[in-house]
Amino acid sequence: MPLTATDVRPSVDEGRKAVGVWMRNEGDGGVPVRVLVTYEALWQSQPSKVRDVVSAWDIFNDAREHFEKLASDRFDADGPDDGTHEGQPFIVLNSEDLL
Repeated sequence: MPLTATDVRPSVDEGRKAVGVWMRNEGDGGVPVRVLVTYEALWQSQPSKVRDVVSAWDIFNDAREHFEKLASDRFDADGPDDGTHEGQPFIVLNSEDLL
């Protein structure tokens, strides 16, 4: 079952060097799923941008729906990554996921 977007504002996750957003797994009763897109993946998606946190944030916000679709597709194919984020399943999109 695909993940669905929420209206929760994205945030920076400095520990994982990523921009994160919460989505919901409607196939599992609406369980929250943390989606993280690494800075590296964001910068590679827009190579003309400066490689800093501000540009990663802007890239994510400009194409949020695209990254949410990629996360949903990967979640459908592979399920969540191992472990949890704040007690909830999570998925990290990196450069390979954007190809």
